[in-house]
Amino acid sequence: QRSGSIDSQLGELARFTMRRGLGSIGYRSAYFEDPDHSVSLRVDLAEAKPVDQVVLVPTIIQDAVMGFRPEAFPASLRILDEHGTVLAKKNFKDEHLHRIAPHIIQLDGKPVSSIIIEATRLSSRNFDGKYLMHLAELLVFSGAENVALRRPVKASSSRGNSPHAGLSRGGPLEVMRAWGPDFATDGSLPYIMNSARGTPSIPYLSPHKNSSKQNPLVLSIDLQKNYPLEQLQLHAVDPSKTVPQAILGGIGMPRRLLLEGATQPDFSDARTLLESAVDSGLEVFPIMMWPLSGEHFRYVRLTALEPYVYPFFDGPSPRIGFAEIELLSSGQNVASGKPFVIPGVQVDHRRPLRNLTDQCNFYGQILPIRQWLEELALRYELETELPFVSAELTKRYARQKENLRRMIWLATFLFGAIGIIILL
Repeated sequence: QRSGSIDSQLGELARFTMRRGLGSIGYRSAYFEDPDHSVSLRVDLAEAKPVDQVVLVPTIIQDAVMGFRPEAFPASLRILDEHGTVLAKKNFKDEHLHRIAPHIIQLDGKPVSSIIIEATRLSSRNFDGKYLMHLAELLVFSGAENVALRRPVKASSSRGNSPHAGLSRGGPLEVMRAWGPDFATDGSLPYIMNSARGTPSIPYLSPHKNSSKQNPLVLSIDLQKNYPLEQLQLHAVDPSKTVPQAILGGIGMPRRLLLEGATQPDFSDARTLLESAVDSGLEVFPIMMWPLSGEHFRYVRLTALEPYVYPFFDGPSPRIGFAEIELLSSGQNVASGKPFVIPGVQVDHRRPLRNLTDQCNFYGQILPIRQWLEELALRYELETELPFVSAELTKRYARQKENLRRMIWLATFLFGAIGIIILL
């Protein structure tokens, strides 16, 4: 029954699909010669909110023998609030050295204005055995909202202030930028959302077109009523499934983006909700997330102030495109099913605009971030348990077979004995 239950659940859970290409990695602390050191990250939230869950995503490497595995995730840690009160304490077993899934830590919903993740015992990294703390992403949930998203982070130590920094190997500036405390809350995850359900959808990407400052690439939507807009999520166009890829990720993602909200259809009362610039390919990842102010708007306009430039055969040309655009209000995507419009641009029939709000990406249905991470964690636990259940089944089947063999021999002996007795 347990084996059947696990198989049934695995068929309904999101699957692990790892990212490819470039991107920010996460936080890396200074390194030490032994594990008995304390390293901490402090995230200052915008305001005191009830926190009921903390999610820690490990940094993942590709090992030559074991394949994907985590690296330098803390062997033990504590979660504290701004007053130093311990909210949770975890001591991980050796199994955590193989866990590529998110670590889900449930809290009691106490309102806090800061969250501190303190590693009280470190793990070693793969290539030289030095002890440090790696963390790909830190998410702090109040209901469905990640209140730590793009919030400032203070670290007790980082890669640059290692006690052995003078002996460390040098590297390109771009590589150095891949690590930093702020990358722990930028929303960049090592996974691609593959929910294993729903219908795959081809991302929208504008056709070959020239734009200018007088005629920029613009997407606008009517939400049909006013909503308090709390978060923007842009799902990037997947460049290719080939290995290797010919183009880096972030196709169609503007290098400078302006998001405006209005209550009038002509945007005469437009207000800026977000202005974001991408300075490096490390800042583009599969799901780009930004918190918004929570102001009420009905009409939303997204403008590519500096669009992505696609290298066509006849010369570079600006394009804009996404697999999905989500506008979250109270945890719900209020843009779902409502059409975006892009004035003055002929839409490619193979990549219709309706795909921007169909709640699907190249792998199927798009899930809320919290649900997605919880499903990945549950999948890992079930996949870890299944071999033990299968081994126990095999052992019990073997024991049952041996008992049946003994019963056959016993029955044969009894029938023989009965026959002899009848003859006598």
